[in-house]
Amino acid sequence: MAATAQRGVPRILYLGPFATMADRFAVAPLLIPMAVSYHVSLAAVSGVASLYYLAYGLLPTAYGVLADRFGRVRVIRAALVGTAVADVLSALSPNLTALLVARFMTGGIACGVMPTTLVYLADRFPFTVRQQAITNVLVFVALGTAAGTLGAGLTAHVLTWRVFFLIPGAIALGAAIALRRTPESLVTQSSQNPLRQVAGVLRHRWALFLLAVAVLVGAVMFGFVTYLAPALEASGQSPAIAGVVVASYGLSVLICTRVFRYVARRTPAALILAGGAAMLLIGYLA
Repeated sequence: MAATAQRGVPRILYLGPFATMADRFAVAPLLIPMAVSYHVSLAAVSGVASLYYLAYGLLPTAYGVLADRFGRVRVIRAALVGTAVADVLSALSPNLTALLVARFMTGGIACGVMPTTLVYLADRFPFTVRQQAITNVLVFVALGTAAGTLGAGLTAHVLTWRVFFLIPGAIALGAAIALRRTPESLVTQSSQNPLRQVAGVLRHRWALFLLAVAVLVGAVMFGFVTYLAPALEASGQSPAIAGVVVASYGLSVLICTRVFRYVARRTPAALILAGGAAMLLIGYLA
């Protein structure tokens, strides 16, 4: 059954998460080059990252509602096209205010790709083998993370920070076009009231607890990854070197997702979560 489902999922689907992750993690080594370009402080330009992540975190629920009404593939393609447009606006931003608006738009649009891709896979794969399909997505997420940080650092060092945003934008646009014949996974459109659906989730205490933990973990992880590169550049390293260092995170994710495919089959979920939390703590202590 897993093999049949896998054949029904085109590989091009994974390019969406790759492009959006490359775009998402590119900001780390680009903050100081942006600050120098606009003649502003690092504190001022840090809003480029903060607004992107804020929009990225606020809007996935809206895309879930849209995907239930209009289809997963249609929402993914629309989000990819919107990401491409927002990336072009980011590259052409004449001042910091325009860049802040463009990156807020990018985060609010790009967040429709990865979650909706996971929903699409959940429709296609039975629960017993779904983790293997998600692992395939995580491989491209890791590749996008590494490509974004490394590519952005090298591009800023050799050319200019503006050029890099055109790369994930072009990939996103190409993926949107290539997905035009991808079969839809939504069988029937949802007729439920979206506000009632959200309210139903918020009535569960465990759901609220998980959301709170997700906010905390996201703040710690993305805050660290975002500001590690500027810290290295402030100590005298080039954007290329800073990008290489941060890209090691993506490389680690790539390696571990390949290992996780085998670990997940033999290890209880609670133990996996505990192990991940322990490694996260050890990493920050180091």
